[in-house]
Amino acid sequence: ITKCNAIDGLFEKVKILKVISNNVRGEQGYYLERATKNKINSICVPHGTISENFDKYDRIYKKNISEAIIFNKASHIASQSNISKKFFQKQKNKFNSKIIESGNLIFCQARERKKNNKIKILFAVTLKNFFNIQFLGVEMYYEFLDNLKFLNKFAKENNIKIYVNLHPAGAKSRNNLQIIFPELNFTSNNLTNLLKKVDITLSFSSSVIEDSLNSFVPVILLDR
Repeated sequence: ITKCNAIDGLFEKVKILKVISNNVRGEQGYYLERATKNKINSICVPHGTISENFDKYDRIYKKNISEAIIFNKASHIASQSNISKKFFQKQKNKFNSKIIESGNLIFCQARERKKNNKIKILFAVTLKNFFNIQFLGVEMYYEFLDNLKFLNKFAKENNIKIYVNLHPAGAKSRNNLQIIFPELNFTSNNLTNLLKKVDITLSFSSSVIEDSLNSFVPVILLDR
């Protein structure tokens, strides 16, 4: 509340012409809310990937997901790829905002890739904190651990280096996970640098999929 009060003071003191935010929650989202209230042009740049629905039930799910990354009252929303373009086309009557086909604004774009003698794989995790938990579309904690067990064995048997890019929800357990799964390489390294090293990305639903595609790294959807 105190942060939002400070933002109110900023808008009263400074003539702001445009507001851009890649987050719709917390104080970053409040910038967009305040801009709407003041009738100032705003651009919401979704920080996650949203794709077209495949049936009427998935439409409900995708709508719920979109509420976490899209501020519907912003004057403009950036559509950064063909993936999101299809979503907006299917949901075009659900948004009050003007959709801008902006191209990539915030996803990684590692153009230069290193040639590897040994195959290197990136496993992009979707594990969430308890207060962000969803029962579809992300890994549950037991699925996450089972995938690590599977990949640890796979890396050892095939002499493949696998980087596990931990979601912030699991980062605090990095040292313990490294002990339990010694064949894997747990990291919170800069994603652009990681994508320069790897040949393939494995993921269930992480937005790292979009980062990988922008970096010409092929993606395997891992749903065991």
